Amino acid sequence: MSRHSLRLRLSVISGVVLAISLVVTGIGLTELFTRHLERRVGQELDTHVDQLSGSLRYGASGGLTLTAEPADPRFSRVFGGLYWQVMDTTTGKLLRSRSLWDSELDLPCDLLKPGDVHVHDITGPDGAALLVHEQLIIVKFQSADRRLRISVAIDRAELEALKAGFVRDVVLTLVLLGCLLLAGFGFLVRAGLRPMDGIAESLGAIRSGRAKRLDDDVPREVAPLVDEVNALLQAQDEALVRARDRAADLAHGLKTPLTALAADIERLRDKGEKAIADDIEELASRMRRHAD
Repeated sequence: MSRHSLRLRLSVISGVVLAISLVVTGIGLTELFTRHLERRVGQELDTHVDQLSGSLRYGASGGLTLTAEPADPRFSRVFGGLYWQVMDTTTGKLLRSRSLWDSELDLPCDLLKPGDVHVHDITGPDGAALLVHEQLIIVKFQSADRRLRISVAIDRAELEALKAGFVRDVVLTLVLLGCLLLAGFGFLVRAGLRPMDGIAESLGAIRSGRAKRLDDDVPREVAPLVDEVNALLQAQDEALVRARDRAADLAHGLKTPLTALAADIERLRDKGEKAIADDIEELASRMRRHAD
């Protein structure tokens, strides 16, 4: 197809629009998945916070203990990606998961209200980026309030791995969808331009004399073009008829002078002007042929 091809232009425009749409769709789906994933992980962290708060106990000596640790095995593996920490802000006593080993969560010094859940992004063990949910609860012990800061964190690398897997699946799906839509656009362009092919065939029939006018059974968008071409053909026919009439009138107008000229040629011959008569007769014969 040449660079002026309407089919090529429509195909290129369709491809560009399709590519932009798929890219925007992919970005939007990834953003939606990321938000959903963080909400889901946040719910899981809140559940661990509730489990921890329900398992905290003070012994007779005032020591803080945990009757049951959360069941997720990542809490038991060193740097396992899931961490919990409980700090008694009154006494400075600290409990933490085995996954933290000899480190602790470096939490910001924000003001917590009892029952509120705060969300933070911090740097954890081994330089990992962590998503933290923390909550402050108040426990009475020996007629005194103990303020316990409960924190549960997850390594964002796990979220990024899930996000990367989702992106791979989405890209593959969008590529397949793009190929399908591109084929559909190609069929759409071909079907949309089919009336133009019909007009070209009709013009060929007119040129060969098999038809006199374009078929007016065409889509509404092409109808003005067909009407204009038919009007042009009608005007051309009328001009041809007028030209033929003028030619006939001219030929008819020449017949009488030529007849008179023939008589003059005979008179010249009678007078002995044979050479002049022959020259005039040759010119008259040429004019008669043109008239005929």
